Amino acid sequence: MKLKLTDEMKASMAATKAEMDKAMEDPSFRVEVDAIKASYAAQDLVSSALRSAKRKIDAFRKNYHRDFVVTVSIDDELYRPAELSSRELALA
Repeated sequence: MKLKLTDEMKASMAATKAEMDKAMEDPSFRVEVDAIKASYAAQDLVSSALRSAKRKIDAFRKNYHRDFVVTVSIDDELYRPAELSSRELALA
């Protein structure tokens, strides 16, 4: 099913883009946006690495009967880093 864009939707999208373009002129806002984009890119890299290692993680847990926790912190100022046990990773 393909979403049909109405004229109202197109106008709203254009207005939002204009607002973002104006906001991006502010250097401090641009730095904040870049930091958020970098955080998402780092999260994607971590997620990709864990997905590619999933088979090895499962094999380790099954062969050695050991559980472990993977802790990932992207930013030192985050209150609580992401933590997943090997069982949670196996279900991912």
